[in-house]
Amino acid sequence: MLRFAFSLLLLPWTLSEAAVVVGYRGSAPNMLGPAMIMTSPFDINSDGIVDFVFHGHGIFSTLSSEGDNRYSGFIDAEGIYSDQVAPIDKGSIIGSDATFITGGWYRGDEGGSPVGFLLGYDDSGFMQFANAYIGVEFHAADGIHYGWIHYEGFSVAKPFSINRNGGFIDSWGWESEPGKAIAAGIIPEPASTTLVVLACLLAGSHRRRSK
Repeated sequence: MLRFAFSLLLLPWTLSEAAVVVGYRGSAPNMLGPAMIMTSPFDINSDGIVDFVFHGHGIFSTLSSEGDNRYSGFIDAEGIYSDQVAPIDKGSIIGSDATFITGGWYRGDEGGSPVGFLLGYDDSGFMQFANAYIGVEFHAADGIHYGWIHYEGFSVAKPFSINRNGGFIDSWGWESEPGKAIAAGIIPEPASTTLVVLACLLAGSHRRRSK
C-alpha cells in the first residue's frame, strides 16, 4: 500500500508540473572567472544547440544570444536599447510582452564579431552587483519558449564577494509549452490535492495495520 501511495504522489507531479524544467549547475562549468578571457556556451534546454554564450573579455564580461534568441534588457522612453543585460526579480513574469534585447554588437569590438551585451566591468554593471534573474526567450524545434537564468555576479556571490567582472549560473528553468509565460525563479511544488490523497491512503493503511 505504501508503495502504491508513493506512486500516486509521483504521478500528478509528473502530469501537472512537468511543464517547468529546472536545472542546477552551481559554480561550474559556467563560471566567468575574474579577468579571464573565455567563452561559456549555454544550452538551456539540453537539445544539443547552444542558445546563449557568456563571455569573459578580461576587464569586462558579456552575454550574447545565438540566432533569434533574446534576453531581458532595458529600453528607454525613446525606444533605444541599452547595452546592459537587465536583472529581474524573482517572480517576474517572462513572456511575449516582456522587454527583451536581441544579442547584438558590443561597442569597441574591432574584430566585428558579435559579443553581446554587458554583464559587468571590474567596478560597474547591473549584473555585476546582482544576485538575480535573466529572462530569456529561445527558439526550439517546436516553437518559442520562455525561461530564466539565475546569475550571481562576483561582487555579491559568496565566497567571492570581490569587485570584479564575471559571475556564475546558479540555476535555470524553462517552460516546455511553447509560447507559455514563466515566473522567474519559481519552482512548482506538488499539487495540494496530491498531498491530501497521499495522507488519506497512509491513514487508511495505518488503521488496517492497527486492526
